[in-house]
Amino acid sequence: MKPVKTRSVNRPNISEAQRNQVAVISALLFLIAALLSLYVAWQDLRTGGNSEVFI
Repeated sequence: MKPVKTRSVNRPNISEAQRNQVAVISALLFLIAALLSLYVAWQDLRTGGNSEVFI
């Protein structure tokens, strides 16, 4: 009995430059999120840690 041939799913080839761009964008977004969380934590410490949340 012959083995069944399967087709592999071809991924689009991503160049190294595109990978580097994605890595830089990801790093920038991560830094923005970290800075925002530090800002919120700092504001919370300055106001005495009130548990009220205003949206």
